[in-house]
Amino acid sequence: MEDFESNMPGNSKRKRRKTGNEEVNELTWAWFKEAMTRRVNVNGPLIQQRALEFAKDLGNETFKASNGWLISFLKRNNIVLGTMSGERGDVDNNVVKEWIDKVPSLCAGYESCNIFNMDETGLFYRDTTRQTYHIKGDECAGGKRSKERVTLALCASLTGEKLPPLFIGKSKKPRCFNSIKPESLPVIYKNNKKAWMNSALFEEWLRALDKKMKQQKRKIILFLDNAPCHPKLSLQNVKLQFSPQIRHVKCSLWIKGSYRH
Repeated sequence: MEDFESNMPGNSKRKRRKTGNEEVNELTWAWFKEAMTRRVNVNGPLIQQRALEFAKDLGNETFKASNGWLISFLKRNNIVLGTMSGERGDVDNNVVKEWIDKVPSLCAGYESCNIFNMDETGLFYRDTTRQTYHIKGDECAGGKRSKERVTLALCASLTGEKLPPLFIGKSKKPRCFNSIKPESLPVIYKNNKKAWMNSALFEEWLRALDKKMKQQKRKIILFLDNAPCHPKLSLQNVKLQFSPQIRHVKCSLWIKGSYRH
């Protein structure tokens, strides 16, 4: 009732109770806003750690950054926990515009069939959909989701020509390959302990592609993202063109009402 009456018309300027930690709160709030602009993932323990560091710098030995303080700080500044999906928030619109204007000049001299794009994706092959039928009124709780994954590298041209996918698994010879030779598959099968793309596998794939284009007497341009596992090589028949780098984000605390995707 106190909160309701305090938010009635005419009482919009609610006085905040002083706690003696105003300087710590202000510094932590300023740091949080800066972290949001830099797309840094922020969680509760990180906020508490930064607040303790500010308190130490201010000589405030009584401040403990307790869970109670954290809850009050989040509520006071209208901060909630949310999921950040995609990468749109990490792309500068000016960079996008410059890149769009630049692409035609980069592709000059290449026919559409010789303009390729390649990217990797993770395939959680044992995962299931998050939606299911359930009895109305009953709790719709899910079980532990499978984290088993493989990596697929897909490459295609502007005209739709598809190169054999690069399939990266964990086992050198999976049990299902008992009577199958990997060379006979419609994919290029490779493996490592984490089933991730790395520089060695990518360089091997690139040199094989360069050899293939040389045999076909073709010179192509290949667009890639600027990932650490993509080495910058000088090839004879394949020109590598890296797009502006984009960082990957997962989840963070965000200011309620703001758009942080």
